Amino acid sequence: MAKAASKAPETVETTTTAVAVTGAENVPALIDLSEYEGDVDKRTGADLSIPFLNILQPMSPVVVDETIEGAKAGMFHNSVTGEITPGATGVGFLWCYDQKQFVEWKPRDEGGGLVGFHDMGSPEVIQALRTNGGREDKDLKLGTNNLVETQYVYGLICDLAFTEVLGFAVIPAKSTNLKPVKDWLSAQSFVRIPQLSSIPNYFFRTILTSVKDSNDQGTWYKLKASPFGGSWKDAVNLTNKTLLDESKAFRKMVMDGKAKADFSQEKAATGSGGGDEPVPF
Repeated sequence: MAKAASKAPETVETTTTAVAVTGAENVPALIDLSEYEGDVDKRTGADLSIPFLNILQPMSPVVVDETIEGAKAGMFHNSVTGEITPGATGVGFLWCYDQKQFVEWKPRDEGGGLVGFHDMGSPEVIQALRTNGGREDKDLKLGTNNLVETQYVYGLICDLAFTEVLGFAVIPAKSTNLKPVKDWLSAQSFVRIPQLSSIPNYFFRTILTSVKDSNDQGTWYKLKASPFGGSWKDAVNLTNKTLLDESKAFRKMVMDGKAKADFSQEKAATGSGGGDEPVPF
């Protein structure tokens, strides 16, 4: 995967500090991890425009219109650089921050387009859920508009060996991609190391690929998250302080509002989002 045009925030190199390892598991650590203690996601709502990293679908505009040579369904697409990566090859990714919301979209037969965002416990969402019998799915309505449950995962794109950061992106996970993201997060939550009481998500080096799925409505591609090194415990980065520092810096920029995704371009970038797609991707 070639280097993306958007680069991660610059960080100051610091000296690696060796620390003693305690605990029955005897997990090696070559750096002092204390400064990362407690740096776990808190849900909150620009200087940098963060591209969308999405999986191209059979009906994605980039595929249908052939606007990018060689673009096929199942490939990863960077909405800013236009870079495509085969889904089977995948990308290295460090999960730095996430935000879960219900996104309000105008139906396609009414012109389509983004209307706004609603927090999970907002009065609008509560009322829509009551009207819909409590179901959180793609048929949720607010008036005539669609409410689509979406988890935005912000992170750093790395080479597959996790030796350097190539850029940053946000993954808009909705519909059939919500479960893979939930499984991804759940798998990491079971890992324990002596040095930290809780492990920030960006410690986990993750390989993202795409896999084909289908139902009676058609075929689509969904996200698959696999641990670098073979297991989620092996995927924990305890030696590369540069990756940790760049992840921490990017996370802070997103939380402070200094780096934002251009949500007005989400539907054009992903080819979905209106909540009325014929195939659930």
